[in-house]
Amino acid sequence: MSDPSAQLLENLLRGYIDLNTLINRTIRPVGIRLEDHGEAILVFTLITIIFLPLNFISLFFGMNFADIQEMDRTKGFSWIIAGSLTTSTIPFSFF
Repeated sequence: MSDPSAQLLENLLRGYIDLNTLINRTIRPVGIRLEDHGEAILVFTLITIIFLPLNFISLFFGMNFADIQEMDRTKGFSWIIAGSLTTSTIPFSFF
């Protein structure tokens, strides 16, 4: 090979090595950021799994039933509770 061809090949090889180095330096911080975001999403998911059912139960049983006209009929109230619990339990069976 002639001298200019060898010089061009050497420059291309050096550029290729520099590009690989830059890519590796860029990928590491991005991977670290993705891991941090994944951990944050996991924490929010766990908090939601714990507190969402508790919130629903406290809101459901914290309602004021004294002003509801149908409270004197006991069968209607039990059907309402059974229907509410059934419709809230069915989606969990799919997961």
